[in-house]
Amino acid sequence: MNTFKLKASELRVVAVAALGGALEFYDFMIFAFLANTISPQYFPASQHINSLLGLFGAFTVGYLARPIGGLIFSHYGDLKGRKKAFYISILLMAIPSFLIAFLPNFQSIGFLAPITLVLLRIVQGLAVGGEIPGAITFTLEHVNVNKRGRAIVIIFFALSLAVLFGQSVIALLHLLLTTAQFSRWGWRVTFLIGAVLGVLGGYLRRNISETPSFKSMANQRTETYIPSLFLIRNHCLPMLQGASILCLGAVSMFLLFVYMPTYLTNFKVHHVIKPADVQLLNSVSLGIFTVFMVLFGFISDRLGRKKLIIVGSFLLLIFTYPLFNMLMDGSIHAVLLALVTLGISFSLVASSYGAILAELFPPKIRYTGVGLAYNLAFAMFGGTTPLIVTYLIKITQEPLTPAYYMMFFSGLSLLGTLTIKPKNLY
Repeated sequence: MNTFKLKASELRVVAVAALGGALEFYDFMIFAFLANTISPQYFPASQHINSLLGLFGAFTVGYLARPIGGLIFSHYGDLKGRKKAFYISILLMAIPSFLIAFLPNFQSIGFLAPITLVLLRIVQGLAVGGEIPGAITFTLEHVNVNKRGRAIVIIFFALSLAVLFGQSVIALLHLLLTTAQFSRWGWRVTFLIGAVLGVLGGYLRRNISETPSFKSMANQRTETYIPSLFLIRNHCLPMLQGASILCLGAVSMFLLFVYMPTYLTNFKVHHVIKPADVQLLNSVSLGIFTVFMVLFGFISDRLGRKKLIIVGSFLLLIFTYPLFNMLMDGSIHAVLLALVTLGISFSLVASSYGAILAELFPPKIRYTGVGLAYNLAFAMFGGTTPLIVTYLIKITQEPLTPAYYMMFFSGLSLLGTLTIKPKNLY
């Protein structure tokens, strides 16, 4: 019998977790994809870069809400059950998406428009704060220890598909509508689609069972404790180790796949590429990254996750600068080669950081540990990446600033991973 093959019951759990996570991630990410369209409507400014800063500021606020959402949902998930927290989070994402789809712009209601947009993004940030850690925890506790890498990489595969789906929806709308139609109302369709799919994901989650680990833990619990305080007192080092890896994951994901279209459209020095071609290149690189991420996720169950993360972090540390030079100075073929190489290097890290993060914490505080480490990393160094690198480019007049930023976190991930001892994994 193949001990690495997922059983039907395990596949069902993984599928529901992956689908729900993908729908919720789609809702959150299309906001960044539509930066050039939405920014002048809600943050009008005389200079386009200032308008972008306003929109990415709203995007960042949503990410800064993630640790709070992660704390709330993980506290509830560790004490009351993974399933309940898992169900509520997806509904809190769908409702704001529906409201954004019909939110009037600045010309219609003035400053009330950006204020409302920011508030809705905060609610979505709270929801995502509980969603992905919940998906990781829920999946890991439902599958055999020999299958964790492949099970959780399917979750991240679904998240990548959500990004690709969002890009495809936008590209399709661009083909079907004129520029004026897309700018006026077409972009709102993307949020409406996300809201409908989010409700569907919530419906599917109503029928899944609680994890065996939580049931066993709940039956044996004899003490009252606050998960976050217990984590800080007894598992602070694992949280820092996990966060160091996730910081690179957050920066790389946003820099390479979310911010890249804006970056190449606005800051490329030579061989200017059409916006439509930029989106195509980004989609191709994301697709190749996703294939390699899944491949390495399956391999991680045999070779070990620590080895793959170390190799990936090292490759990004030494190759990011020359590859970003290719992005700035190269032709369309050179840009594609650079994006694909960066994506494959990052896939080594992305294939394994979900599983190794969950393995750093015991079931008693697993949801809280994953939630805090994941959300602190993505809030502080993921969602802020578009805002920070745009600002750094503005004040330094150096288009290669994002490369230095990514190299720093590559080194941080390498150091953090080297300190993890296999005997300390659960």
